[in-house]
Amino acid sequence: MNDTLSHLTLLDREIILVGTAHVSKESVEEVERVIREESPDCVCVELDAGRYNSMTEPSTRFVKRGTISPRTSEKIIRMAIS
Repeated sequence: MNDTLSHLTLLDREIILVGTAHVSKESVEEVERVIREESPDCVCVELDAGRYNSMTEPSTRFVKRGTISPRTSEKIIRMAIS
């Protein structure tokens, strides 16, 4: 098992935590892999205000620096706010 993953059980629900470096390509790939393999009912994303703003404000959007693809960024934003 990857050391970035933790499996927890809370009130008969399985929770899979994925530790990430928010601007790491490897972290993005790991999260995409876990979502693809586990097909979770729900995905939650923890973002501080600065990271959220960097994803939602056009002038500071970090995808312009080539960290992750715009499509992946949009998926993360939709997951975070839904």
